[in-house]
Amino acid sequence: MKASSAAAIVVVAIVVFAGLYIVVDKMDEIKETIDPSVDAPITVVVTSNHVLYAADYEVFIDGKSVQKFRLEPLQYYTVNKTVKLADKNSARNVEVKVIATGGGLGTNTDTKVVYVTATNRPTVNLFA
Repeated sequence: MKASSAAAIVVVAIVVFAGLYIVVDKMDEIKETIDPSVDAPITVVVTSNHVLYAADYEVFIDGKSVQKFRLEPLQYYTVNKTVKLADKNSARNVEVKVIATGGGLGTNTDTKVVYVTATNRPTVNLFA
């Protein structure tokens, strides 16, 4: 009787561990079901048009400020951000804008609209 009880305990332990393995293995699917949104990467490269003086820059994605920095004349700066998509199969247009102030030229802007998917990894080149 003791041998069969021990065997039953071993069988139960194996079933429990197998179940835990399946749950851990399926966590990505479970997470995707709970929140299917994804972060899509976007790279913005800002190049200074100024030739004499440094200028202050601010990058906007869909109207929201995402980065501020200062550039010396004719230098560039790379901004790596993500935008939310509804799920891994969705896509949308994203407006990317830079505003440069100072630098002896007054205020300069450049704006582009880019098509973003979960897999296309766009790079936007802006000049101001």
